[in-house]
Order: sequence, then structure tokens, then C-alpha cells
Amino acid sequence: MESEKVSEYWFMDYYRVLVISTGESNEKVVSVDVYRRTWPYSDYSELCVASGRYCLLYKELVPREIAYRFSRFEIKKIIVTGVRAGKISEVVNVRWLIEGQVSYSDLEELFYLSWKLIGCRGPLNTPWNHECTDLVG
Repeated sequence: MESEKVSEYWFMDYYRVLVISTGESNEKVVSVDVYRRTWPYSDYSELCVASGRYCLLYKELVPREIAYRFSRFEIKKIIVTGVRAGKISEVVNVRWLIEGQVSYSDLEELFYLSWKLIGCRGPLNTPWNHECTDLVG
């Protein structure tokens, strides 16, 4: 992958947002680092290895159900990913497949919106200070 196709942005010194050009016209993947100690979804898919001891968890969200709209790009797909090791399940990432142009302020909004999608307020003053609630779905 060529370096000019990947841009990296940091929030709170610990949370990274990657913007990856896919090579398809104006399509990009925006990958947002998030963290939640629990997996909040009941309806999701998983891919496991090591006899089911380690699993990748993923939940695809419907973009049209997201009330937030951006004027410079269209959201094509949203995927929340997590991991499970034994009895511990955590959310680690939200990926946005978008088409169009994205600015730094758009990335900041996607960063905090990603936290909201996993039921958390997101870090405000310190990187580990975020509040989460239960989600249904």
C-alpha cells in the first residue's frame, strides 16, 4: 500500500483515525480506534480460531439509520469490530466506508460519532475517561 493512500490522525494521543483510499474513484475507509470493555450487541457475526478461544466480532450498522449526515461525503457502510478471548469481549474499532471528500473536522466528528455508536460518550479531557451505557441490538 502506498503511503500517500493512507493518512493517520491522532486524538487524545491514544486514539487513531486512519483514512485509506481504496483506489475506487472517491471511496475511502475511515478506521476509528475506540474502546469499550464489553461487546454491546446481541445480533452480530463472528469468526473464531483456536477452537473458538479467540474470535473477531463484527456488527454491520445500516448507514441510513444514522441520523447524522455529512455534506461532503456519503456513508456507504459502517462496521463495528471487536475481539473475544475466553469470556472477555471488547469493542476496538469502527470502520466507515465513505465516498467523497473528508476534512479534519469531519474526521473529528466521525471519531466522536463512532463512540456514540458503541454506546459511549467518548473521551473528553483524558483518554481513558469515557462513559458507556447498555445498547439493545
